[in-house]
Amino acid sequence: MSHPQTQIASSHSHHAISCNHCDYHVSNIQPQAYVIDPNGKRISTDSISQSMTALYGINQQLVEAVMTGENEDDNAKALHQMVLALSGKLYRHNCQQCANQFSLNPQKDNHACPHCWSQNIVQMNGGEQCPKCQQGELN
Repeated sequence: MSHPQTQIASSHSHHAISCNHCDYHVSNIQPQAYVIDPNGKRISTDSISQSMTALYGINQQLVEAVMTGENEDDNAKALHQMVLALSGKLYRHNCQQCANQFSLNPQKDNHACPHCWSQNIVQMNGGEQCPKCQQGELN
């Protein structure tokens, strides 16, 4: 299932990796938090609690208290499950088959390249074989 994604203002630091053999380069491999809006669209965010407030009108302090475990009553448990269902993190991946870069949530998304459908994909952390030249290493 493919989820469209929109960016809310972000101040994330970027961590780039490049191949030590060819010109393959990835400019940002940091995970990106998101919240799913009422239309099913993934909205990138720096603050899940702020986005839950903006999108669903839930008190931000309540969301934070539930997510940190400060509030654990039955209502808090239900809210915690809702926040978990409507949020996640996207991680940068490369396809070892077609060399395309894409983001996915490993806990919720299909583990396949959305471009060629290969399941030969790797999460980018550095140290992986370059998908472009197959000779270099990403660092």
